Amino acid sequence: MLQRIVSRRAYGLRSFSTHSRVAVIGGGTAGMSASSQLAKSGTFKPHEISVFEPRDTHHYQPSFTMIGGGVLGTNEATVKKKEYSHIKRPMDSLFNTGVNLVKEKVVSLDPENNSFTTNKGKHTYEYLVVAPGLKLRYDLIEGASEALDDPDHPVVSIYREDYAYKTLRHREKFIKGTALFYQPPFPIKCGGAPQKILYLSESRWRELGRRGNIDIQYYTTANVMFPPCPKYSEALDKVRASLNIPVHFEHTMLAIDKNNKEVLFRNNAKDEEYTVKYDFLHIVPQQTNQDFVINSPLAGDGGWTAADQGTMQSPKFENVFTVGDSAGVPASKTAASTFSQIPVLVNNLVKHAQGEPMKGEYNGYGSCPLFTGDKKLMLAEFKYGGVSAETFLKRQDIPSRFFYEMKKHAFPWVYFNLVPRGQWYGNKTIFKPRFF
Repeated sequence: MLQRIVSRRAYGLRSFSTHSRVAVIGGGTAGMSASSQLAKSGTFKPHEISVFEPRDTHHYQPSFTMIGGGVLGTNEATVKKKEYSHIKRPMDSLFNTGVNLVKEKVVSLDPENNSFTTNKGKHTYEYLVVAPGLKLRYDLIEGASEALDDPDHPVVSIYREDYAYKTLRHREKFIKGTALFYQPPFPIKCGGAPQKILYLSESRWRELGRRGNIDIQYYTTANVMFPPCPKYSEALDKVRASLNIPVHFEHTMLAIDKNNKEVLFRNNAKDEEYTVKYDFLHIVPQQTNQDFVINSPLAGDGGWTAADQGTMQSPKFENVFTVGDSAGVPASKTAASTFSQIPVLVNNLVKHAQGEPMKGEYNGYGSCPLFTGDKKLMLAEFKYGGVSAETFLKRQDIPSRFFYEMKKHAFPWVYFNLVPRGQWYGNKTIFKPRFF
């Protein structure tokens, strides 16, 4: 008899076998959306799908920028009242009630034997969807964690919920001095986020009449403002210049000296190191794949989950697919990219299970809604090769109040109401893509 395990759901208890027809690793954006669309496919019954996710809370991660940037309000207590509508929900509440949500942490993968191991035991599968998201590596900047974890020290970051609230607090009380903003090496989750908080902060300080007393500096490892797409890179450089924000290209942050309020940078172009003083510092960590993928046969270049950039299928194991931030495809790591990949993955996995040719093809579509301050937003859309791919207007490189309001109000509603039901297809909105 197969071992039975029990998963407690919001609606009660559901038991299931350690074997799943489809095992989905990760309950973030990718895992939630993939499992909901697979459950609607008709080929797999919901109870044949298991999602492995140890966390109890699901975050709409773009909200972290809106927290730290003051988009949801400039008072912490006011912002926290919007948590259910804009920020987070219980993990149990966002999955198809027939899908097995297994609150276990994956620790190793054995695709040769169609199995993997969690902190509680071994599981087998017919198909595997690898969607664990990525890992924030604050530890790769010496002294960063110590500075971030000190509630009174002005080193902040919008890449974690607690740090996002710290960003809000410190940005609101910052009156004068040098403010540094940093972007690490790509790939990172939401490549535009380091600039979003830059422009939102500048706008807020200007609104408060403090801008003349604050020296803002932007440091980036890249050699352009927005590597994913030249069109938007040029537009953002104009935004930066108009706000009188100097940029320092090809710089890597090595260490933070909390006691002396200094950052150690390496100028990669000149191969030299030097320190810079700060009074306010926003950092973004380097990001990697999860260790259990890096140390498995599924890892490809850079440790990312190897996949065909069109089909999202593993090049080594035909019953393994990947999606989202973990995927080793040359696309941006954004929710928009994930939503465009998932219909492709679902179509191809279903066709493979039916013994038919896979026809889904991902074109690299990604989107980055870039806050530019003054309640405006630049909706950058692009695909493989850095080619712009606008859904609405060809001039989306011009910041717009309409897109700002859409990002603030419409996107969170869509995320918490349509995505869990398998009714959202990225730039195709509610219209399911068809592949021929």
